[in-house]
Amino acid sequence: MTLGSSMRFVATVTQSALPGADLVAGLSVTDWNHALRTLAIAVPDDRPSIAVIDEVPWLVEQDREFEGALQTVWDRNLSSKPVLLVLVGSDTSVMEALQTHGRPFCGRATKMAVHPLHVGDVQAMTELPAAEAVDAQLITGGFPELVQSWHPGMSRMEFLRAAVTNPLSPLLAVGQLSLLNGFRETSKSRAVLEAIGNGERTYSAIAAAAGSAQGRFPRAP
Repeated sequence: MTLGSSMRFVATVTQSALPGADLVAGLSVTDWNHALRTLAIAVPDDRPSIAVIDEVPWLVEQDREFEGALQTVWDRNLSSKPVLLVLVGSDTSVMEALQTHGRPFCGRATKMAVHPLHVGDVQAMTELPAAEAVDAQLITGGFPELVQSWHPGMSRMEFLRAAVTNPLSPLLAVGQLSLLNGFRETSKSRAVLEAIGNGERTYSAIAAAAGSAQGRFPRAP
């Protein structure tokens, strides 16, 4: 059970702008059922609010009780309140599975796919000529956070040079998360990079070269 994650969740609720946040300050939790109930306490009854839970696939994988707790608290405490609960995850197979028959949260959510930015949006944000905007689209994959880190007018080489020399850059962070989502063992990351450096270009070929038992590498979100 990911007690640490549930405690961090409560700490986030406590620090939020929700009207009832002060009511849950100092509360201790033992599981996700208790943690999600603190959200129900903090959410107001008389006006709309939004709550976002990120990395849902990871939570589901780490704690088998999370789905059941989410269903229970939603049905008993949250569904009657004017709250928009947003569940976010880049592993589409896991997110879609949450809505399948027999799973606790089935029938309680509406699916929404967030697509990458269009090349026209990338050009508008980077203020680059058309051909260079296409390069920017390919390099960033259309990820809004990556495109935002591309300062207007910055050339391709300037962007890459700035990104690879900063260990905290969004470009490196997204790459690391993609590797971790594909291979839970950190030792696989180097094998993935070596496979790409050796000329592998398809997801299945990269995964096979890196020693994935499934022979596949998930597409970036």
